[in-house]
Amino acid sequence: MTSLLTSSFLLRRASAGAARSLVAKGWGELMTGIDRIRVIGSGRRGGSDTSEKLTMPPSGAVASESDRRSRHRRSETTGLRGPEPDSWIENAPTKGRRALNLREVWAYRELVFFLAQRDLKARYKQAAFGVGWALVQPIVGVVVFTIVFNRLAGVSTGDVPYIVFALVGFLTWLYISSTVTATTESLVGNAPLITKVYFPRLVAPLGALVPGMVDLAVGSGLVVGLMAYYGLAPDARLLALPLCLLGMMAAALAVGLLLATINVRYRDVGKATGFLIQLWLLGSPVAYPSNLVTGEWRWVYAVNPVVGVIDSIRWSVLATEAPGPELIVSAASLAILLFLALRYFARTERSFADVI
Repeated sequence: MTSLLTSSFLLRRASAGAARSLVAKGWGELMTGIDRIRVIGSGRRGGSDTSEKLTMPPSGAVASESDRRSRHRRSETTGLRGPEPDSWIENAPTKGRRALNLREVWAYRELVFFLAQRDLKARYKQAAFGVGWALVQPIVGVVVFTIVFNRLAGVSTGDVPYIVFALVGFLTWLYISSTVTATTESLVGNAPLITKVYFPRLVAPLGALVPGMVDLAVGSGLVVGLMAYYGLAPDARLLALPLCLLGMMAAALAVGLLLATINVRYRDVGKATGFLIQLWLLGSPVAYPSNLVTGEWRWVYAVNPVVGVIDSIRWSVLATEAPGPELIVSAASLAILLFLALRYFARTERSFADVI
């Protein structure tokens, strides 16, 4: 009887020891798995904004010797070895000068078109005319320009009818003005996305370049109809139109990107954009030809990058007089402005998530 009780006691004791061993082993595997997930998550975490830092241990936290021995025993049991508790990885912003990673921007090209599609749908959502506003705006604008500048002021456009001349310039200006406005608000408007998810910040301004092209394509139907009505036919110079349109998009991006970067910190820029665009319209050859500006002032006038863009598009579509050497000044001004805008954007984008 005594031997039976002893055997039963030993059996229960052995079972309890085996259970404790299994629990300890399972706990060790769980802790090691958590360590591996932490390392993988740290490696996959991207970006450079300060909003994406990994959590740091408290100041002065150092692993004790018992913790090290416990971790070593778990690694021997499972065959997996996690990082030491005092080895943390911080995804901090880079220091010094930083160049734009165009390869990374290209990898996020689908996001550019997604943002553009979202903005395009929001623009005509619950609008009675819908995309018809892309026709109403240039028609009304050209009618006003024809009455004021052609009938009253007597502005002459040579062999090209004034209404066609003004329509080409006004469509170009509508794209530039609307795109600059949208680009200026692109970063602030996507603040929830910028502060929570990493992606190249240049994607947001680039997405603002696309919706205006849809309006331009719709309005171009008016140009084709008026050219057919007045018997105007394009020639081989039309092949240069894609290059001219690229310059148009570059001008809108240069101005819009610069204003968008400043607008992140100073919201006054967004409120002043409309007024600045109105002044810009008066200083651009939209309702009048640029050859009205003569003398030394034509070189100062050519510093406006839109001057070369509008003159080039009219030359390509309407076969007007070719732009003079002032085009070089306008192109150089555009290149410098675009370079400064990209440089300033790359320098300040690391702090967007903190101040937006």
